[in-house]
Amino acid sequence: MERKNYRVEIDSGDGAQFVANPTVTIYHSGTVVVAPIFDDNGITAKSNPFTGPTTGLVHFYAADGVYDIQFTNGTPDLGAIGYTLGGVLLDDTLSLSSGGEGITTLNALTEAIQVFVTGTAGTDFAITSASQTHTWNLPFASNTAHGKLSLTDWTTFNAKLGTLNGLTAISQTFAIGSSGVSPSWGSFGSTHTLHLPFASASASGILSSADWALFNSKGSSLSGGTTADYLRGGDLTFQPLTTSNVPEGSRLYYTDARARAALSGTSPITYSAVSGAIGIQQATGAQAGYLSAADWTTFNNKISSVTTDATGTDFSSTTAAGAVTVHLPEAAPTITGGKVTNATQSFSGNKTWYGVHITAASRRRYVRYHTAPAAVTVGQNLDDVIAINKGTAGATTVTMPAAPTTGDEVTIKDDKGDAAGNNITISGNGKNIDGSASLVLNSNYAFATLVYNGTQWDRISG
Repeated sequence: MERKNYRVEIDSGDGAQFVANPTVTIYHSGTVVVAPIFDDNGITAKSNPFTGPTTGLVHFYAADGVYDIQFTNGTPDLGAIGYTLGGVLLDDTLSLSSGGEGITTLNALTEAIQVFVTGTAGTDFAITSASQTHTWNLPFASNTAHGKLSLTDWTTFNAKLGTLNGLTAISQTFAIGSSGVSPSWGSFGSTHTLHLPFASASASGILSSADWALFNSKGSSLSGGTTADYLRGGDLTFQPLTTSNVPEGSRLYYTDARARAALSGTSPITYSAVSGAIGIQQATGAQAGYLSAADWTTFNNKISSVTTDATGTDFSSTTAAGAVTVHLPEAAPTITGGKVTNATQSFSGNKTWYGVHITAASRRRYVRYHTAPAAVTVGQNLDDVIAINKGTAGATTVTMPAAPTTGDEVTIKDDKGDAAGNNITISGNGKNIDGSASLVLNSNYAFATLVYNGTQWDRISG
């Protein structure tokens, strides 16, 4: 009987973090059979699985042998699968003799029990040893210390500018140029040039000093006249606007009444000859007109089309110019997630199935682990294997289905290994078992595989 101690922790990126209250399960190596464990050297039985303390420190005793130790759940959550230490040997007969080849000193420490811990002290990676503790210090990197990159610094560095106008040089410069026919940027090598050509009849740009002087010397305003005058062509003088100075003739002058009478509007344009107001109606399902801001937002957000394909490594979608493409690849070992088809397919990774599995040949396979103290009733077309492993010791009655179908097969197994003292009685429920009304399993780990032949249950193995 040997004791095993573990400290359950994860690396969060900022150093080790204990996992509070992890679930610990000890299996016989290479199986899913939980092993008997103890709180002490073989006296006080311990639950398996059991929940560790908030400190993440767990221990158990077990008989000499090889075990698989699984850690799941807890805080932070390790998940339902967690991680497993496989092939752990427990053998309290193994020891280092006083004259053997074992380690007698580690980094100058000679204590019989020594531990490793992590820290962040110092300005570079270093190991310090004192008393019985070896501390592995990995500080956070800074302008004065070598070390690991903190999450905050990673976010800062990751957000830095990687390219400017297509240039990726570490050192870049700005310059001024005058090429082209309008203001523009030109980026080449490590230089960004702002081109500002001089404005002309064929180019938009900056005003030259010569043009500035020319434009500045032009007349800025006309003086004289009143609000009733007009600027007469030829001599550019202000004259009263009268029919004497400017005969109306066929060129009718502007008046409100004349202007309003000359205009009209056709839906969705509206027009009032009285007020001269011109408007446009708002578009609806029954009316042509202008698009409201709310409707524009609604229409702009609509999807123009939806298509599907089987590209990618998982179910996803992409959107471009309002067109949505849904990607759903077929499941395969290299695909993270995909669809199951009626073709032959291969899968990878652990899969947990619930309910009854039915093959193409209508075969079922379902294992039920019975741990309650009550009797067991075999479900019609539901239970293939019933493993009896009751939490409270006691005899168990297993009742077969009342109306089985020819070819139905059920296996009853003493999974706890105590049937010699706590018999398992299998009742045929009105159907004989090898000519008897019932069958008794009375040896540890005994099992019986029964097949219904249309009249009675035949025991074919066990």
